[in-house]
Amino acid sequence: VVKADLGESGAPARVVAEAVGAMGGVDAVISNAGEAIAAPLLTPSPPDFSKAIAVDMVAGRGCAPRLDSLAG
Repeated sequence: VVKADLGESGAPARVVAEAVGAMGGVDAVISNAGEAIAAPLLTPSPPDFSKAIAVDMVAGRGCAPRLDSLAG
């Protein structure tokens, strides 16, 4: 198990690197990361909204370069 806050810069790539280091490679990736804001759509603070976007939309993209380099 690799734990990380995928909203933090560099965390997605670190997760991939740790998984590859522990298992010798990656055959499949399932992204199930998500950040929920329990508030009406227009009321979250800018930092809360940015965190949700970082986890929900950007984290998977952060894994892509490392995963692409593993493709054979």
